[in-house]
Amino acid sequence: VYGIVFSPDSEYVLVSSDKGTVHIFALKDTRLNRRSTLSSMPLVNNMQLASYALAKFTLTAECACVCSFGGVDRRSVHAICVDGTFHKYSFKNDGTCVRDNFDTFLNVPEEADHILL
Repeated sequence: VYGIVFSPDSEYVLVSSDKGTVHIFALKDTRLNRRSTLSSMPLVNNMQLASYALAKFTLTAECACVCSFGGVDRRSVHAICVDGTFHKYSFKNDGTCVRDNFDTFLNVPEEADHILL
């Protein structure tokens, strides 16, 4: 886990990883989160009852990022990645995610050996 962010209304939480995956979970209406098909079986243990994310996406850069929920639109997610890219995604309660915007705001060299520290 690289980052955990709650939406301003605490309806959602997003979890990002250092591999560029972002998972969005519903907190108020947990029925929106996907569940394992095994969760309907009477004899499964609690580990198998864990919820899956309501929505998830993988950033094309597959690198660590800092995320936030959009200001006015609580169903949008902004991600700024260590490779200098910006991503904006929107999600719906049915689990679909769409990338709405992408930009490179910083050119980060692949080899950092020429950078003076």
